[in-house]
Amino acid sequence: MSVLFIVFLLVFFQKVAFAGIFYPLSQLHPPKKKIERKIPLQKFPELHLEGIVGGKFSMAIINGKYLKLGDKIEGCTVNKIDVTNSSVVLKCRSFNIKLRIDLLKSKEVVEDKIK
Repeated sequence: MSVLFIVFLLVFFQKVAFAGIFYPLSQLHPPKKKIERKIPLQKFPELHLEGIVGGKFSMAIINGKYLKLGDKIEGCTVNKIDVTNSSVVLKCRSFNIKLRIDLLKSKEVVEDKIK
């Protein structure tokens, strides 16, 4: 019985000694709290699609400017002009933005319905 106890003590102290060698006590500290860094939201320019002109070279009217494919407005590039769906796809930084004409919110259409 005493032999088993001595073997147990030797194995136990051997593990404790190796733990001190491989994991020095000076390096053991409580886990650090993760610092949350808040990334500010990117503000996109205020763009309004006012109309689309179809033809051989389609053009979009955005903020009162006539733009064709590849033109830039406020840091965004016109990638696609879809005449049938009345939409324009713009590439702003790493995002694609799709603008559409909403006829229900158009002032001219509302005024015509009232008269």
